[in-house]
Amino acid sequence: MLKVYFLIVWDTICLPKNKGGLGIKDLNKFNEALLGKWGWELVNNQNQLWARILMSKYGGWNALFYGRNSTDSSSWWKDLKSVFQHQHNNSLISNLSWKVGNGAKIKFWKDKWREDELTLQDKYPALYQVSYQQDSTISLMGHFFDNRWEWKMHWRRNFFDHKINMVAASMDDIDDVQIHLSSLDSLIWRVDPSGAYSTKSAYNLFKNDGSSDNEDSAFKIIWNLKIPPRAIAFSWRIFKNRLPTKANLRRRQVELPSYRCPLCDLKEESVGHIMFSCTRTRSLWWEALSWVNRVGPFPIEPKNHFMQFSHWNRKSYIDKRWEVLWIALAMTIWKHRNLSVFKNQIFNPQKVMDEALFLTWSW
Repeated sequence: MLKVYFLIVWDTICLPKNKGGLGIKDLNKFNEALLGKWGWELVNNQNQLWARILMSKYGGWNALFYGRNSTDSSSWWKDLKSVFQHQHNNSLISNLSWKVGNGAKIKFWKDKWREDELTLQDKYPALYQVSYQQDSTISLMGHFFDNRWEWKMHWRRNFFDHKINMVAASMDDIDDVQIHLSSLDSLIWRVDPSGAYSTKSAYNLFKNDGSSDNEDSAFKIIWNLKIPPRAIAFSWRIFKNRLPTKANLRRRQVELPSYRCPLCDLKEESVGHIMFSCTRTRSLWWEALSWVNRVGPFPIEPKNHFMQFSHWNRKSYIDKRWEVLWIALAMTIWKHRNLSVFKNQIFNPQKVMDEALFLTWSW
């Protein structure tokens, strides 16, 4: 049975291009964003026929946020609930908050509706545990008296002094809340400045969840170069150290007769060695530097090697000349390395240089 070796994980491929990925959409996260849109519409369009059906069958949006799955729930409803209750440690729920209207939709303890974006359950867990109104909405937690809203709390037991102080603090937190009987509660999506949920903003949230916001200038450069897609793809692979060199194959437990460099037979064949420190390829880079009038030390890590002389000159066309020549030479070295390994052709440095220069000018 043929064993397939994957040189890079799918999550990396789905990163944006300027962060070292290929910008391929992650369908799982995109599906979660689409399901989130269904939940958003369910909250905001309760009079629609489809929303009334879901209300009748499953309990509607309230069950979506707080309900438990039953054995007769459809797979679609289970998936929808999982997005709101379990997805990415609730990164979707953590970016939803309520704007108080009449308080009929908002769970007093369990929803985020105050300015500090904490639920009262999380801020005052000891009070929540002794409340008779754990599942009550805001509208059921008080009443109007002389045109002023008064809170009415019901507790399971009387409090000691330190708990009384906690109750007083909680009342201070909610005392300035305005209840408007003529207005409906509305859900706010804090990721978008408009406050409205969009599939695009949700997907970007899920995609960037837990990842760095920093761009990688090397990847940004190669995607902006006017070179063939295969050259960009090769550059991406070499920057990621994902060429199938013997060192990379050994790390993936691929057995080979030898892991030494096929050109010099002196050291293990890593990307840094075959490209930059091998006795058969090192001189090619000195010659390449002479074509762009530059000198300096050579890092053996490909991305650092590439960036060593990028943005060196105020004349951007010289920078681009180096960047294109670098990619062309690296591609040609790898091509002739493969010809040496698989077709027993002799590695000819001058032929490699001539071919790399031809590619540079043709691009």
